[in-house]
Amino acid sequence: MRKLVCGGVAVFFLALAGMYLFWRLTAPNIVWICIDALRPDHVTCYGYRRATSPHLDALAAEGVRFTTVYAQAGYTLASVPSFFTGRHPLSLGLWASSSYTKKLPARETTIAEILRWAGYQTAAYSGGAFVTPDFGLDQGFNEFFLPAVEQAAGEKDCVQLIAQAVRWLERKRRSPFFLYIHTYAVHDPYGAPAPFQGMFTPAERGAFLPAAPDADFYKMVRRGIIELDERERAYLVGLYDEGIRYCDEQIGRLLAALDRLRLRNNTLVIVSADHGEELFDHGRQGHGDVYECIAKVPLIMRWPGKIGAGRVVSSAVRLLDVAPTILDAAGIRGGALFRHQGRSLLPHIVGKERAYPCAEVIVGMDADARLRLAVRNGAWKLIATASEPGGVIKPYRYELYDLSAADSEKNDLFAARQDVAEDLQELLTESLRLIPAVARRAPPRFPGQEEPLLDAQTMRRLKSLGYL
Repeated sequence: MRKLVCGGVAVFFLALAGMYLFWRLTAPNIVWICIDALRPDHVTCYGYRRATSPHLDALAAEGVRFTTVYAQAGYTLASVPSFFTGRHPLSLGLWASSSYTKKLPARETTIAEILRWAGYQTAAYSGGAFVTPDFGLDQGFNEFFLPAVEQAAGEKDCVQLIAQAVRWLERKRRSPFFLYIHTYAVHDPYGAPAPFQGMFTPAERGAFLPAAPDADFYKMVRRGIIELDERERAYLVGLYDEGIRYCDEQIGRLLAALDRLRLRNNTLVIVSADHGEELFDHGRQGHGDVYECIAKVPLIMRWPGKIGAGRVVSSAVRLLDVAPTILDAAGIRGGALFRHQGRSLLPHIVGKERAYPCAEVIVGMDADARLRLAVRNGAWKLIATASEPGGVIKPYRYELYDLSAADSEKNDLFAARQDVAEDLQELLTESLRLIPAVARRAPPRFPGQEEPLLDAQTMRRLKSLGYL
């Protein structure tokens, strides 16, 4: 009898080992590229008039492009933790703050942690700033790389990041891997190195506008110290587009490396942004707010043999849906450890599109660090602004917009359409009730002082991007 029991146990464990080996041989690799501050309407395959993105266009033609994707926050410090965990920034205790004291709580579980526990090799290559271990975003990564060489203000990170990532792929290609790349190549200070300089900028830029404005210049623009005319604004938009074209070229190098290493067919490639960018649509430059130009992001996925080529999904989806999609694609159940609030997009990807409500609250802040919350229902959008900086403080000041109108978010209809406004106010209230009690406590701060204990390189990087 004992022999029978021992034999049965041995067969059971052999079967488990065989299943695990089969999973390791078939589990898809995951490559997720996040382009900070990239607007979808400046990407050619999204209808832009300039040829900014030939490699992204080809990627979309080989996979699926989502046309209506919303970030859950208008700034990196809340958006990236949200899509790493599949949870809303308010659930994480992350909201508007004029100081950089908030980080992802260690109690939260990230997509990288789940994949690593499942046997994936995990690595992140980041241009620094807010996407660093200082802000808790190294959770789950076997390796977390920041630029080895200190970058001068305005220098772009993409060449170095892609080169390092390709070397990592060459070492890890025989194991299932999760590679995350976060680049600031499109973030201000806008621009690109040769041969992309001058590709989209007009010859005339105005007498007082530098050819390559630095972070301090953009800071003065945002504060209203420097006012730009239409010609000068057009020049900055041209610099922004040149940054996209430069970044796209580097992404092409990574995709070529996947082909060279014969990883293409078993790799799910995802390209997104963490938020968009206001290019003077509402008179300002930068991001952080909740307007459509900042809240909407691109999302492209390619998975040969699993995703039909050239698919376009028009249903509204969210960035926090990406992490559950990755787990679904990998055949992994996160269970109680991964308490995500998103939904897998695989039904969309494999052609079984299903609509579901996308009334998720979007978090942002105005120029004075007052909390801004936005909620959509169909074509209507309500924006609520807190009365004071720094937290969820009532009473709110409300704005109401009809997104189907030509002037979109420039014609406030709050007073004229109180019936719609009241419905959306109720929707916002119901959504805010989903915030767990833990998020109402003060979010985690760095020990011993109000400001975070950032190293010198991170501080210089934040300054080069205009945050300090």
